Amino acid sequence: MELERTGTTSEAIILEQGLKSNRKFLQLWISSMVIGVSFSIYMLIETWYVVDKLNLSSMLGMILMATTLPRIFLMIFGGVMVDRFNPSTIMSLSAGLRGFLMACLIIALYFDVLSIWVLFVFALFFGILDAFYWPANGSVLPSIVGKNQLTRANSIIQTTSNITFIIGPVIAGWLLGKSSYMFLFGFTGLLLMVGALIVFTVNNKGTKTRKSGSAWSSLKEGLIYVKNSPLLLSSMMIGIIVNLCLAGPGNMAGPIIVKDILNGNSQDLSFIESAIAIGMVLGGLVIGIWNPTRKRGILSLSRLIALGCVFIFYSQVNSLWHCIVVSMVIGFLITAGDIPMRSLNQEKTDPDKMGRVSGINSTISQGLVPLSFALTSIGLSLNISILTLLLVCGITLILYSCFGFWKFEALRKAD
Repeated sequence: MELERTGTTSEAIILEQGLKSNRKFLQLWISSMVIGVSFSIYMLIETWYVVDKLNLSSMLGMILMATTLPRIFLMIFGGVMVDRFNPSTIMSLSAGLRGFLMACLIIALYFDVLSIWVLFVFALFFGILDAFYWPANGSVLPSIVGKNQLTRANSIIQTTSNITFIIGPVIAGWLLGKSSYMFLFGFTGLLLMVGALIVFTVNNKGTKTRKSGSAWSSLKEGLIYVKNSPLLLSSMMIGIIVNLCLAGPGNMAGPIIVKDILNGNSQDLSFIESAIAIGMVLGGLVIGIWNPTRKRGILSLSRLIALGCVFIFYSQVNSLWHCIVVSMVIGFLITAGDIPMRSLNQEKTDPDKMGRVSGINSTISQGLVPLSFALTSIGLSLNISILTLLLVCGITLILYSCFGFWKFEALRKAD
């Protein structure tokens, strides 16, 4: 398969010719947009269903935790499968099966049996499918574009996906006032099916060589490879703390603040979710135009300090506009740090180990996500406010960044 090698820093991010002429990249790009819309709609209606319809704010963390638990146990295995089989096919199956799950949710709604525990079971299945989707997603792009285009390609896909995250919550918030949960679940399922068909056409056969030996030996090889890379280990440690602080308080703050502090509605929540997406779009655009190739490790560590400061400011929220502005800055910092770090890891990873490294990285970095959801739910049940939890997370991010500058030499010196 021919890899595109023609990107230049002077060309516009979206119209950059080398990527525009790469058919497989365009197919991956379109599928990311479609699946992005479906995912953002689903996340809003799921969280609002728990908070508003079931009136169980304290259980929201348990539902989100149910989605992440399977990732811990299965994402490494998913990475092994990605290195053995066609990753675009794995992505297609994952999205398509999630579309099928949406149909099952409609049935549960129709028979009025969609309780918190039924929703919990569906969240577990979503998590299982995620365990295969994300390692495949992280493996496809480096196999269809050249290394000199990875930062810009990651930026294009991330930015356009985040644009869909702006559209998705607005659509969901508006439709919730005009239609029903049943209609929205059906619409989301249809989008997932369309995205599954598009990503299937990427069909990057030939980029993977069928591995000999057992899946366990392949996994062991991947673990040894990561263990011997100080850069990969350092970036995984950063991922751990970011996910610990963002997953629980970060994800749960929006709906809880809207309902319990601002006395708002689903439309207000959609504004906050869209603000995060707008910030992520802006961060992606800045990184795509800038296309940093030096000091990307320092950029990632500095991002943690800024995130910590913003979380402290978030803990003093007193209005909807306050939430919107802070959410936008959080979104900007998430993308501005993630894209360079992801591209750096992809550049430094052997192609035949990309799936395993992606799976291991995702598993380790997200290993504390369920704990974050659980601790947030426990804190809320003990009458500790979400604002106090945000303050604690902000201080933690700042202190951990200082530790990283001191200890993570490979990351600090990485270009």
